[in-house]
Amino acid sequence: MSQFNFNFDATSSDGVDPGGSYLKAAAAALGPLPKRIRYFDEYDEQVRSVEALDENWLLSANGQEHKLKFERISGEIAHVLKHFAVYRLQKNAVTAAHYLHHILSTLSVQVPLVRLAVVDPNLALDHLRSEFSSASHHVENTNYFQCGKAVLAFFCDIGLAGWEEAHSNILRTVRSPVTRSKHRTVRDGSAILTFEEERKVIDHLDELSTGIRQRNEGELPTEILRDSAILMLCFQHAMRPIQIANRNVAHVRVREAEDGQAIVHLTFRYAKQRTRQKNQEQTRKIKRDWAPILVAWLRRRDELEGSLRLDRAESLFGVPPQEVTRIVRGLTEALTGIRRTPYQLRHTAAQRKADAGSSRLELAEFLMHSDIDTADTYIEMSPTQAEKINAALGLSPLFQAIDASLKSKSVDLEELNKLPEDQQVSGAPHGHLIAGIGGCAIGQSFCPKTPALACYDCHKFMYLRDIEVHRAARDSIRNIVGEFIGTNKGDKVTPAFGQLRRVLETVESIISDLEGSEASQ
Repeated sequence: MSQFNFNFDATSSDGVDPGGSYLKAAAAALGPLPKRIRYFDEYDEQVRSVEALDENWLLSANGQEHKLKFERISGEIAHVLKHFAVYRLQKNAVTAAHYLHHILSTLSVQVPLVRLAVVDPNLALDHLRSEFSSASHHVENTNYFQCGKAVLAFFCDIGLAGWEEAHSNILRTVRSPVTRSKHRTVRDGSAILTFEEERKVIDHLDELSTGIRQRNEGELPTEILRDSAILMLCFQHAMRPIQIANRNVAHVRVREAEDGQAIVHLTFRYAKQRTRQKNQEQTRKIKRDWAPILVAWLRRRDELEGSLRLDRAESLFGVPPQEVTRIVRGLTEALTGIRRTPYQLRHTAAQRKADAGSSRLELAEFLMHSDIDTADTYIEMSPTQAEKINAALGLSPLFQAIDASLKSKSVDLEELNKLPEDQQVSGAPHGHLIAGIGGCAIGQSFCPKTPALACYDCHKFMYLRDIEVHRAARDSIRNIVGEFIGTNKGDKVTPAFGQLRRVLETVESIISDLEGSEASQ
């Protein structure tokens, strides 16, 4: 706890609440605490309880236990803060634990604020803007200001000590001295994975899924199956750690399609919702290309059920939310060299949807948000329709990206002709012939992707050092894009543009590289 103290004494002779009469009146207005406080734990999906009169509370939330030491305070202040705890627990146990932990860690600044708040809302608001805000220079806990505002918002909501809706409106205008922007990292792009990072994640999931289909499942480490399945849910479906950690095996439905491939659906629960929305759920279909990963994990989990260390017997992955975050950080760093969090994958998935033309309502539903205004940031950051079409056509320099790892792999015509026929890339996607562009390290018959079109975006591709071949391929791909534009209805650009954009970026970078080589000769 910070040693900073305002030296504010509610019983001092300055006339502010002498004897604490206002504080006693506020505590009396709140009434007695219930003997037992019940709250919902989203992680275990259980109703838990805590004894209100205990000096120390033990809250279970988000897979963690939080010890709240009310013994450090007494009397009316403890009574008021416990009522605040009851109020927050009915909304969300995780945020309740967050607020209470930080309030009890910064009592030297929180207690004077509460004492002023029960005397006069205007005095408390002035204190919030001045002394309380200035405390940021001394209080090490940067969450103190947000938590103090939360207590005052509680006063407004229940109409305690003269607080009302008008004060709530003023309270919203008071900014924290600790500079924070909820969507800053989305706006500056730091929370969004780069094209190269996305490609490496996709390649990993594609290769893993292909290996499982080729009956190599038994050779895969259990940890890789579990971690990759978790990464897939973050990357494809933008799920929060709690939404993955609280899933059980029973929430997964698997059926077999006519072609023998698995069709997988997974039901997710909305997170961070108010009590009346606790049972709100949404079922998502796992991308068929990646469905084998989750199916393989289910088989492995069933085989090793007796030996696996699961935090809950029925849990799908057997790890708490904090472990989900650790897994995603570790796997993204191993794949891309950059450590990313589940929330950064969530922002990236939302931005992909916005770039594909999703509406505010569609984005909010995808993110499982009840407030559609949260989608605005992603839409604001999305390119305009014209920019998206230019990007898909490979005409916008904004979207040019050079893949150095790919450009280091090339062959000349003689080397290409020596490769087996299966390793010489050719295809006719959408009726447009693309042939002779390079070689494939494994052979097209072993690849589940679209011949030729997907090759440019694959790290197993070895491009031919012939600039005219790639110019012709670029023109063919642009014709495919033109057909998409001609048939696309409304003002949306379909998600297929994302793949075409990535392919054209790579083709353009190869052409640019070859042009540079010609100029230097």
